[in-house]
Amino acid sequence: MQKLKKLSDDLDKFISDLTRSKKDFDRQATGPTLLPEEKKKMIEDYQKAYDDLEKTLDGIGANIDEILPETEDNSFLQRRKQEAKQKLDEFAQALKTSQDEADKVEVVLKKGEKERLVLMDNMLLLEEDIDSLDPISVNVATATSQSLQTMTMAEKCEGLKRQLEDQRYDVEDISSDIPAETRKEIEKELKSIGDKLNKSSDKLKNRGD
Repeated sequence: MQKLKKLSDDLDKFISDLTRSKKDFDRQATGPTLLPEEKKKMIEDYQKAYDDLEKTLDGIGANIDEILPETEDNSFLQRRKQEAKQKLDEFAQALKTSQDEADKVEVVLKKGEKERLVLMDNMLLLEEDIDSLDPISVNVATATSQSLQTMTMAEKCEGLKRQLEDQRYDVEDISSDIPAETRKEIEKELKSIGDKLNKSSDKLKNRGD
């Protein structure tokens, strides 16, 4: 009977420790938004707590399995052990969900950073090409060629604008999963690119008028 009491107490302590860790994790996971690397570090710390809890429950479970054949309390302790295992599994699922979310945001942020650099580079090349254009010639043949050149650049400018909009949608998609300051910095970069593209577009339109 004393062994059963100790095992029951062990399960009580385990569930108390698990509940406290899960509650602390939920509080941090729903608290101020973290950058992916910060969130992953937080998850890593709680993963260690989970691993320790899992070892503890395995030990308690082994002790229960060892003495239960000699007792009549089989169903009670086994049921409590299963309930504890279910709560531990819920903690594991919460960790995995948060890890998946952090991985997704990290991929979007890294992809977005590369795409902004490429977009900025293409925008600067377009600006350079526009600034190097000669004034529209009075010669009809030359003017026609220049008009085609202007149209090609205008199409390229519109293509860059579409890429910019795609990036804005990507940022909007994860806006609630990144710190406000990070979102503002990205939006500021995108606005700067957008302003420059609009300026280039206006220059090309003026050439066609």
